[in-house]
Order: sequence, then C-alpha cells, then structure tokens
Amino acid sequence: MERSVPYAEFKAWGHRLGLFKTTEQDSSGITTSANSLVLFQPQSGSAAQQSAHITDVGTSQVFSPGCIVLLHGLKDAGKSMFCFAAAKALITGEKLFGLFRSDKTGKIVYVDSETPQALLAERLNQFGLAGEVGQRLFLLSKFDHAVPDYAFSLTDHVFRDKLENTLLERGCRYLLLDNLTSLMDEGRVYQSSVVSGFFQWIEKLQQQHGICTILVHHTQDDANAGTGSAKARGSQEFSIRAHTEVVLIRATEILEKRLGTEAVQQAAACDGLTLGVCFKVCKAACVLQKKTFWLHLPLGASQCRFLGVTGADGHEVACAPGAVKNADLSPDTSAGPDSEEAGLAGLDLSQDEQRVYTYITERKTAQTGAIGILLQCQETKARSILKRLEAIGLIEAFGKGPTAGYKLSTCYAERTAH
Repeated sequence: MERSVPYAEFKAWGHRLGLFKTTEQDSSGITTSANSLVLFQPQSGSAAQQSAHITDVGTSQVFSPGCIVLLHGLKDAGKSMFCFAAAKALITGEKLFGLFRSDKTGKIVYVDSETPQALLAERLNQFGLAGEVGQRLFLLSKFDHAVPDYAFSLTDHVFRDKLENTLLERGCRYLLLDNLTSLMDEGRVYQSSVVSGFFQWIEKLQQQHGICTILVHHTQDDANAGTGSAKARGSQEFSIRAHTEVVLIRATEILEKRLGTEAVQQAAACDGLTLGVCFKVCKAACVLQKKTFWLHLPLGASQCRFLGVTGADGHEVACAPGAVKNADLSPDTSAGPDSEEAGLAGLDLSQDEQRVYTYITERKTAQTGAIGILLQCQETKARSILKRLEAIGLIEAFGKGPTAGYKLSTCYAERTAH
C-alpha cells in the first residue's frame, strides 16, 4: 500500500513502455496513439496578461499556480516574517505588504523545521493567523514531530508521501517549506542527484495537482551575500527551477552598504525589522524583476510599512502602495468633510503618521525637531515618518539647512481645499 500509485499514473507508465496499445482521445477531441507525443492545445482565455505597472501585480503572479517560488536570505533577514505575511495574504485575501492585491486565495500546508513551538504560536498570534490553524492553514512543525517510523525530512520518501496526502486531503493549493537547509539531510542541498529527485517530486505535485511550492532557503555566504545579487545555498538547480526568485536584504547590510533610500537607512537604525524584498526573477510579472521593495515591520506589529522601491541602479522608482493611485489623490468637488478621513484610511497610516500629518495640516509647516517633540521620539524616527509621508505624496520638503522643513504637498493641498 505504501508503494501504490494512482490508476492514471499506472496507465501512463504502461503507455510510455508500450505495454498498452489502446488509443485515447485528449481534451481537444484529437485521437492519438499510445506512442504519440501529446501536443499542447491552448485553452480559450488561458493566456496570462503581463502587468504593465507595479501596482497592477497580484499575488497570483508572484505565487503562480503550479509554479516554484524560491525565497532566500541571510540569517535574521526576515524569511519567516515574509512567509507569515504571504500566508496571510494567500489565505485571507489581504494585500501582501499592503502592495500586491490578493486575487487568488487557497489553503496552505506550512512545514516549519526551525521555529520552537512557543515562538511559532507567538508569530501566529502576531499575524492574526491563530484562528486559521486547522481551517485554511495546516502546520507541520519539526518540534511537534513524535512519529518514530519516518524522518522529518524531504529526503525521506515516507515523509514526502504523507505530506502529499495531507495536501490532497485538505484541498490545499500552496505548499510552503521553511526551510530547505534543515528539511533535507545534512549536505544534501549540494548533491545534484538528491536535489533532482526532490524536484521530480515537486513536478509531480505541479502537473497532477497544480500546487504552488514556496521554497525557503539560506543565501550563499560570499561577497554578494546580503545584496540583490546573492545566490541560494547549494545546487544551482534551486535557482534554475524557480519561476520566481526573491532575495531578502537585512538591516545589517542596509546600514553597512548604505542600500535603499535615506528613509530606508533611517528605518534600519530603529527598532523592528527593516528589509528589502528583491525580485531577481518573476516570470509571471516581469515588471518586478530587479526591483527591491523596502519595508519596515515595527516591533509586535502585524503589517509592514512601505518605505519605497529602488531599481537595479539603486535609484528610487516612482511608486506608491496599491491604495495610493492618481484617482485617490485627485480633487473631488463632491467630497464632504469625511472624505479626507476616508482617503487617509485607505493609505494605511500608523497612528504616529496620522498625528504628524494632522500636525502639519494645522500648522502648515513642521521641522524634524518639532515632530520629535510631538511624538517624544528620537530624530531618526521622526525623520523616517516624514520621509514615509513624503514618499506617498502627502507632504513635501522645502528649504535647506536650518530653514528646512515639510509642508502639505501641492496636489494634496488642492484636494483638501475642495
């Protein structure tokens, strides 16, 4: 029973060997012999459209059905945070990082091999996912593994079979493996034969069930580590097979190599998690490739704050979160007193950001020192908040030196005047 295969797989095996000489009719109505190659027949309306702008990208392009997503970074770069944020978006339909719309949702099997149970429970609560466990989120923890007849390892065929059965029984569309270094026997990520066998199993899940597999891995420790040019540890096949490859850049490298914008570097010096999400490859959304999205997760928060986007040359790319589009900032003559509050709610501002915006609205201008006094915080945090409000188009800088400050941006001031 453990080595049994589905009937369709058995029949396909017989056809490949020429044991079964019957003819079959494919979905297009064309009769082919058992020894003929199956020719691709595109289905009407099945062609995917490439997004022309960053704000048009959805999670179904980042995590395409039946595809492989490779995520890697150095230790403490924020890999688990990325995984929980992605899981929440794919399960609940919330925007990923407040940027990418969640256009397709589904159930997830999340395999965790590094996080102690107490910390895992804490993160589930932090991201508001505790209530989804057993409903749309199915967790397998190495620290909760007490079955002696098989290893908690992707190189163990019994474990893989049980994992596959769990996916099918629960009707899951996503498999998240965190992470490959500890989910494969020691050194196996470098062995080409083992890695190829692993991908054969992944291909089976893709072809037969349309599963999207998210592989979490560590970055190779070399001169490029901690940058967008970093490579995944182990066999090159991990990167070659990936349809989407994402590299995480941690705060240490942001500060040491002065990566990102000034606002990013200021956020990296503050408490919380600051990271860059660099898309090395994204075949379903080429507009993301070679762009880095900079985010900050305050301590204990469940949602990241968007800090900006930079291109391959390191220069900032004009972009605002999906909620901030020209239509949202255009004047509306029919707007009443409550329309501005509704617009601000769509921008997902923190309480401190709302306080700063209100302060500048009432006093027309403000300097960094005054904001520090208002919030009772250091100037680095005050400057970071001002830069964030500037990035999304609410305020703009003016003056230089001692006279430098911030005021309402021209386009937003016009809107409030109406």
